[in-house]
Amino acid sequence: MKRPRFTIFSLLCASVASFAAQPYTPTEVEGKQLSAKLGASAGAVKQGEHVTLTLDLDLYPGMHVYAPGVEGYIPIDWKMPASPAAAAKAAVFPPSKKLFLPAVNETVPAYQGHFRLTREITVSQPGPITVTGALRYQACDDRVCYIPQTLALKWTFQKAAQ
Repeated sequence: MKRPRFTIFSLLCASVASFAAQPYTPTEVEGKQLSAKLGASAGAVKQGEHVTLTLDLDLYPGMHVYAPGVEGYIPIDWKMPASPAAAAKAAVFPPSKKLFLPAVNETVPAYQGHFRLTREITVSQPGPITVTGALRYQACDDRVCYIPQTLALKWTFQKAAQ
């Protein structure tokens, strides 16, 4: 008699019930020079689980932000305050591109267009939970660096089925 064969996706869904049952519904936050789509690897959580938070950022045309490690400029930064709901690891930034600034004759690490930031959290208490953060950035175009902005970020998770 033949054994049933399962697809990898079926096995994944069976082993991670929250993945199949409750995906995270992304939310959007608008800034003055960019938009951010907040996502996560799960929509429902249990205590002790690891969840990956995502920030999909889209800079408006002609804009750039400075990457972490830049000197003499304000880099983009994703802060998460201490929370009893979850412990956050450091944010992961993609590789930046070198951007030449003709006005000051400098080349700096920067982001333009679309890029994604990720950050892992470990859930410290049973759901439902909410975790918050802030994205601080200073956007510039080829002539002006605008006033630094801070976007409030919030992810809300349901309680996963036991």
